[in-house]
This record gives sequence, C-alpha cells and structure tokens, in this order.
Amino acid sequence: VPVFRAPLKMIQALTNTMVSFRKIASAKCSIHTIPTPASSKPMIALLARQHCWQVRHVLRKIKKY
Repeated sequence: VPVFRAPLKMIQALTNTMVSFRKIASAKCSIHTIPTPASSKPMIALLARQHCWQVRHVLRKIKKY
C-alpha cells in the first residue's frame, strides 16, 4: 500500500476544494496523521489503494507544488 506525505494545510486545501475526506474514506482509502517532531510541520499520510482515483487525483495536484 503506497503512503504519500504532504503538508497538512496543503492536503486540507485540496480536499476542501476537490474531494472531501468523507469521499476519500468511502472510496476505501484511509487518511492518518503522522506523528512528527514538534519542530516540523504537521504531516498527514494518505494510504490509498491503486484503484482509488479520488486520492490519486489529489496527489497529482499535490505534486505540482
């Protein structure tokens, strides 16, 4: 299962405008926050199955950053 990491605010901005966390969850994907040192920015991981197009769509947008 691939794990993708991106800044939390970036994920939130994308999911708010494109696909909701609920839709991602209903697509049999899971979203988990990753424990990070206090010095680093909050990160979140998207654990997605290969066929989960909603998450892949979001990740393609993330890669443009």
